[in-house]
Amino acid sequence: MVKPLVEYTLEGCIHCLTCMRKCPVDAIHLEKGYVKISTQSCIGCDLCSKSCPQNGFKVKNSHMQNTFEQYDYKVALVPGSFFADFKNIEEAGKMFWAIKSLGFDEVIDYSDVQGALYLEGIQLTEKSGELMLTSFCPCINTLIEKQYPMLFDQLLPLDYPVEVAAKMVRKRLEGKYERLGIYSLCDCISKMQLAKHPFGNENSQIDHAMSLSHIFPKANRLKNENKMDIVPNREGLCSVVSNFYHYGRLERPIISISGIDACIQALELAEFDCLDEIGLLALFACDGGCVGGRYLWSNPYVGAMRLEQLGNHAYKDVATIPVSSMQMKRQLDEKGKVNMKEAMSRFHAINKILEQLPQFDCGACGYPNCKALATSVYDHQASIQLCRVRKKDHHEIQ
Repeated sequence: MVKPLVEYTLEGCIHCLTCMRKCPVDAIHLEKGYVKISTQSCIGCDLCSKSCPQNGFKVKNSHMQNTFEQYDYKVALVPGSFFADFKNIEEAGKMFWAIKSLGFDEVIDYSDVQGALYLEGIQLTEKSGELMLTSFCPCINTLIEKQYPMLFDQLLPLDYPVEVAAKMVRKRLEGKYERLGIYSLCDCISKMQLAKHPFGNENSQIDHAMSLSHIFPKANRLKNENKMDIVPNREGLCSVVSNFYHYGRLERPIISISGIDACIQALELAEFDCLDEIGLLALFACDGGCVGGRYLWSNPYVGAMRLEQLGNHAYKDVATIPVSSMQMKRQLDEKGKVNMKEAMSRFHAINKILEQLPQFDCGACGYPNCKALATSVYDHQASIQLCRVRKKDHHEIQ
């Protein structure tokens, strides 16, 4: 089981309830004055840690110097969104050199892999006659699995670009090094959960995950006139910016949606068959796409502009990857396998509990709203007695 992405580190909190209000899936509540994060509900969106005025949330990171000695050969994988931090290819090349100087043997731009998966997703959409969903964001895929399981089969069966890139590195270096370490430099918290360390994803091709913002200051101190010759892939750069997500003319349109709240709204519409005229929903948790990742230095607006400009110099071809290496077999957890009848039964049962609550959403019970408390009561994780102003009823649910 993958370890939680964030943890609350303070002994107590000031009870401002900001993190609870910001959480889009009601995964946070207060219990005896301490912040609790539900691992069953959390999707790793990072909104809680960004919103906490006390900086009480901590995201795990792998530390380079503590892990380098474990490997004979170390490879860093850098996403296409990283180019959003630079005005030109030359500046990016200098930073790639600086990252390598930290102790890596190779630093690889995998925008060509991102481009290959981007185009493959569009081709799969053209072949399909129904609405399909695509996201290379673990946060969105976790959201669909936990909150919208009936849409799970509509997700395109494509693996994460960084996993495909790591797989290609392992195949190329197979037999050359006994201890090969692959590091994913991440633009957001969501992609960190793919790694084995520190998140326990033993099925991953990636050994360690580190935030780009964590290593950027260290690399920046080593930057000089030396540079790597970097040529990114245009389609790969397009794939990380939400408003670039189009290619050619399709019979059924591709709609790109960014921001977790907008994605939730779109998924709710899709769940009730209200988006059938659309061919593909491309979903991004971060505003503006992956270019809006928290661990990048630029803002998504300037970043998108820079990627558009760099696209004129992104001549690298998309990676040649066998289709079998791009695809992944998605499996829904047994707990998530529900049909419409079961879903409606759960919905009505929670609403019955909700009717006993005042629906003020005051937060006095420690939950962000009355619906969240009702859901926890239904799941036997809380008592309705937590509500201090509940409606009196002779048939209260304990």
